[in-house]
Amino acid sequence: LVNVRQYKAQEAIAQSKQETAKKMLEVAQNRYKAGYSAYIDVLDAQRSHHEATQACVQSRQHVLVATVDLFKALGRGWNVPQADKVTGK
Repeated sequence: LVNVRQYKAQEAIAQSKQETAKKMLEVAQNRYKAGYSAYIDVLDAQRSHHEATQACVQSRQHVLVATVDLFKALGRGWNVPQADKVTGK
């Protein structure tokens, strides 16, 4: 349970960083289009945004894995629906 909480907190931080990186990318693109900065600034902002997105996805994965581990530790399972039997006519 502690792992799930910790990973959810990390996920929230990662999402915040991703949103910030997205805004910075937009700023870099606008500055480049207006002629105020070099294209390298746009590339750097893209790299930062991609890294933040990857960190966000990894954080989500950690939350999901920790949740599954919690269910396993509690002895819970999932009900797998049985496939409908096909009758030949």
